[in-house]
Amino acid sequence: MTLNPSCRYRTFVSEDAGPNTLVATVLAKDPDGDGITYSITAGNEEGNFVIDSQKGLIRLRSTPLPKLQGLEYILNVTATDDNASGGPHPLTSTARVVVGVDDVNNNKPIFEQCQQYREQASVLENQPAGTFVLQVHAVDADEGANGKVKYGLMHRDSAMPAFRIHPDTGVIVTARRFDRERQREYSITVTATDWAEEPLIGICQLAIQILDQNDNSPKFENLRYEYFLREDTLVGTSFLRVAAHDDDFGTNAAITYSMSVEQPEYLRVNPVTGWVYVNQPISQVTCGSVSTKLMNKSLQSASVCD
Repeated sequence: MTLNPSCRYRTFVSEDAGPNTLVATVLAKDPDGDGITYSITAGNEEGNFVIDSQKGLIRLRSTPLPKLQGLEYILNVTATDDNASGGPHPLTSTARVVVGVDDVNNNKPIFEQCQQYREQASVLENQPAGTFVLQVHAVDADEGANGKVKYGLMHRDSAMPAFRIHPDTGVIVTARRFDRERQREYSITVTATDWAEEPLIGICQLAIQILDQNDNSPKFENLRYEYFLREDTLVGTSFLRVAAHDDDFGTNAAITYSMSVEQPEYLRVNPVTGWVYVNQPISQVTCGSVSTKLMNKSLQSASVCD
């Protein structure tokens, strides 16, 4: 007994084909004239295919709905005779049926780690154009060109692009230098578009943080402070508060105060609060210089006299 016309069949079915769709027909001949039954013996682990045991018709299952995945299925179909002619045992013959799956562009690209990208999206201010920011990746469950993606950025028509993205790798880089003190955050929309004739688009919205660099010196609110004290002012008396501010952020904006060392050291300044206080009994008019210091920044001075 042999399957006809050959032991290999090739056919195609659409990914979204419905229940009972005819896929292929296999035919076996038995020279003895015995009756033949057909069965799928391999390649149908998910049960998407059924075969008419008498006619050799292969169809998609009726229920539950078939779910075709991948590029192809390779089915082994076995024909078995009923041994009506009286042989020692039934005879079999097997054919291979290759079912190609025609992909349908029914999946849009997805940024599976979009939330993680949002948490990582940042760049240090004052860096040159072309500085690396982040690499994104999108996946598309379709096959072939329908499953390939290219990346892009959505821009307002009137806005000058602040970032660029490589269409193939998803690497995002800066398009210019940034000043955190002018703008601390930039919102962008990253797109992934598949290569289908009627493409689908996935998006990931990011807010890229501009990180602070220690590029601003602290500044006094006044360059000169004047206060008059009595000679009998008690030691420890706070009488004047100096104040400075820094446009940077976080620890880069933390200010400490210090006073130029003079002998005798009549006055001192609290390094945290900026309050100037009497350190020694005042016996004569004195003039001191108060300065601010922030990490390794250059100093700005203001004078304070009593």
